[in-house]
Amino acid sequence: MRIPKASSSRSAYLFVTLNLVLLLVFLIGGSSNLRTVQSTVAAYDDLLHEWFLFRLALTDLRNAGDRSVSSLSEYQRFRTQMEETDSSAAIRAAARMSDDLETSVAQTLAAWQTLDAMWSGTADDTNQVPGTVRSPVAVALIDGFQSHLLESQVVLECFVHTEERAISVLLYCLGATIVLVIVVFIIVEVENERARRVALRTQLLAQNTLEIQEKERARIARDLHDSLVQELSLATLETELIAKSINRSEQEATWTSAKLNARLRSAIDWVRTLAYELRPVEIDKVGLVAAISSFCEERAVDNHLSFTWCVQGETQSLSADKAINIYRIAQESVTNAIRHSGATQLNLDLRAGARKIELTVTDNGVGMERNTGRLSGALHGLGIAGMEERARMLGTTLSMESASGRGTTIRLIVSMGKAGNGQEPL
Repeated sequence: MRIPKASSSRSAYLFVTLNLVLLLVFLIGGSSNLRTVQSTVAAYDDLLHEWFLFRLALTDLRNAGDRSVSSLSEYQRFRTQMEETDSSAAIRAAARMSDDLETSVAQTLAAWQTLDAMWSGTADDTNQVPGTVRSPVAVALIDGFQSHLLESQVVLECFVHTEERAISVLLYCLGATIVLVIVVFIIVEVENERARRVALRTQLLAQNTLEIQEKERARIARDLHDSLVQELSLATLETELIAKSINRSEQEATWTSAKLNARLRSAIDWVRTLAYELRPVEIDKVGLVAAISSFCEERAVDNHLSFTWCVQGETQSLSADKAINIYRIAQESVTNAIRHSGATQLNLDLRAGARKIELTVTDNGVGMERNTGRLSGALHGLGIAGMEERARMLGTTLSMESASGRGTTIRLIVSMGKAGNGQEPL
């Protein structure tokens, strides 16, 4: 039997899947940002390296006194590096991700443009180069540019740290989501498996119930034909004999009438017994305790074993549905022990209190091959399956202790409170 997934299971799958997809998207975006930032850091490290080489060349008077600034190889390399920085897609992308970084990079580029304009304007005047380099204005501009350059590096490092931390958080979230997905899948599959088992058990129980009903109907029909119909047929014949013997002998008529009366009484008793087996009247009139006591008295007659019972307590407040289920479990337990266990001793103990009812049926028969805490109808027959299902209807379980050659103990404990779903069990 295929059990469709519940809507709650679909919702759980959809929720977790959406979260996982979103986290993957964020992770991909964060990884791209991190690669952008790492490229920016590498480019900026190269820029700083070239700057300090250029700054060192500016302080060398032998170079600065004989050549223009624009002719220095360090200047050319640094200017190329600044142009690459100004047009770098990675730096622009990183700047767009951080207002502080964007401001700092803009200030650095503006400071360089001022320096570059000053040096480009004196490129042809080699005699003024040393003075230009060492003038207070030039020194202030150089120091200012260097300050902006180092501040941008600090801002960039803070931004990198923030991005790396964000990626770490995303990784942790992704790991937690994966664990959540696994847990949800396990929970949903366990619930689906439980639903499948319940549905299969319900189907098997329905099939077993139909089989039990058909067998019970066949038994009742057979008993009616073999007992009641035969008795009534014989009563009809004896009625005819009475009519024929009235003229012949009064004694013969009296004897035949007495025999007919006994036969009719036997038929009436048999019908009463059949009706009692179908529905014990004591349950509705005087309660469960009296019904089980009456049942035990009847079963104790003409049996091959010693049958003792102890029934105590008061069950007047017990509902009829509960009472009939407990009675049927007791009836089936005793009947199975008498018919199939081969026991010589059988004991039934029923104790009814204000909070619970405890039923125990024990025999010293051949027992069962397996000792299971819970019964399995598929293994132990339709009678046991019916007992187990009645126990579930009572909101409890039927336990059995059995071993081959050591007898069997069947125990049922019914709480007088409410079932686990907040409603009173049947």
